[in-house]
Amino acid sequence: MRNKIFYQDTKYAFYYDYIFFEIYRPIFFSCKDQNNQLYLTTLCDDRKEFRWIMVKTSENQLIDIMKNKLTMYEVYVNTDKWWIIKEKHGIKKCKIYTKEQVNELDFPTKRGYFDADKDELKDYLSHIQNEKEYHMEKVKRDFCINCRKETDIVWGKAERTTNIKGVPFDYLETVAICKECGQEMNPHGLIDLNIKELEEQYHAIHNNN
Repeated sequence: MRNKIFYQDTKYAFYYDYIFFEIYRPIFFSCKDQNNQLYLTTLCDDRKEFRWIMVKTSENQLIDIMKNKLTMYEVYVNTDKWWIIKEKHGIKKCKIYTKEQVNELDFPTKRGYFDADKDELKDYLSHIQNEKEYHMEKVKRDFCINCRKETDIVWGKAERTTNIKGVPFDYLETVAICKECGQEMNPHGLIDLNIKELEEQYHAIHNNN
């Protein structure tokens, strides 16, 4: 699904990120733009034309939707800008709508929860993790403090144990290894990724018990 175009013109480019629900075409899915901004996207009309409405979102919001902590309607209503894509006779057009222009009838229903099951949530968390690893692994070289120079990176996984609320917790962490000396390296963004990995693995287990 990565880099598969949902919509593109001279101004915008949106790529499919993750499809949460589809029948004969995606109904509820996420997209990313060329700056890696995430959008919640829903099909709001398929009668005389196909019409999708998009709004900026985050991975945490999408996880909350799957856990029924948040409705899609709440994400749509609590913003001031929407992207609407229309398709008729095979031609797609995109336009930004303001509060004065948007029709709230295009939003998902107010009390409509997604009701994802444990496997669906697990699949999405796995998708998030794979995306983070994909973007990190584009980094091929970094400065090794042991070699005192820039060297090639070998990416891998390491088992870690930490204490959370006084209880040991085992998890997997992404590591960057210097190809020349074998020591671990710390390229920009790796610490943030490791924190996310720990949080997601912990919550995936303990929030679904």
